[in-house]
Amino acid sequence: MKIAVIGTGGIGGYYGSQLIAAGEEVHFLSTQRHVDAVRERGLIVQTDEGERSYTPASITTNAEEIGPVDIVLNAVKLYQLRESMENARPLIGENTLLISTQNGVTAPETIAEYVGAERSVAGLCIIVSYTDAPGHIRQVGFLPKIVIGTRPLADKGKDGVDPRIDEFTKALERGAVIAQTSDDIERELWKKFALITTFGGVCGLARATIGQVRDYPPTRELQIQALAEARAVANARGIALTEADTHDILDRLDILSPESTTSMQRDIEAGRPCELEDLNGTLVRLGAEVGVDTPLNRIATACMGLQIQESSPC
Repeated sequence: MKIAVIGTGGIGGYYGSQLIAAGEEVHFLSTQRHVDAVRERGLIVQTDEGERSYTPASITTNAEEIGPVDIVLNAVKLYQLRESMENARPLIGENTLLISTQNGVTAPETIAEYVGAERSVAGLCIIVSYTDAPGHIRQVGFLPKIVIGTRPLADKGKDGVDPRIDEFTKALERGAVIAQTSDDIERELWKKFALITTFGGVCGLARATIGQVRDYPPTRELQIQALAEARAVANARGIALTEADTHDILDRLDILSPESTTSMQRDIEAGRPCELEDLNGTLVRLGAEVGVDTPLNRIATACMGLQIQESSPC
């Protein structure tokens, strides 16, 4: 397969490197600082097992230099998604699929606005990784996982796995990735959405680590309230999140390292662009559309929004 990865940060850099390791033809569409670094010394990925350099088929800031591909893996942040899709137009061929990896639940539909629902495939990543320096990715902890919808959005309800998606997941499995498909990917997206809006919303509101939040009964109750809000919005929108799902999400939050914070918290504290409006702000908006109030998320969005105004706008 000819694959284009948009973004060379913790997500795109890691998954792209494993596709290279699997023997696939991988091209990166990235920013100049990553282009210069990778062209000079390769894409460096450091894991708990050590460090390795990967050489992509190409890396560029200009999608026309790559041309049409079989698969596009879009790995930018939500606030970069529309700009990335404008720049990605030369990558789109007759049978190209575009797979989203972004947090939240809106990315697949946003991508479909640009390329059509017949090309847009929903996906999600479970990984702890970040950029140490341009062209240098650090992945820590458990083996990364990716979950991809079995078919493009336009084929919702059809049986079986699209052969192109099947080939792509098998390629990832040949690298160091747990790759799975789901015929209910929307529900999987909402489960992760509930987790990250709870984690980021409560910890960001409290300006605290996950350990501090879960060990203090009043903020533990806020976690439970945040999850209840996300579940209520999901259910009102036809997504069958259950009480068992909320217990599972709490269990997942409870095993995180006590010092953990979210990337959104760290971005706000550093005055960098962040995903606040795309995550907690979007949950508030989606709730309002179906008549579900989300008071905790409204407060969290407002208070973190004030932090942003005091530092640098997202």
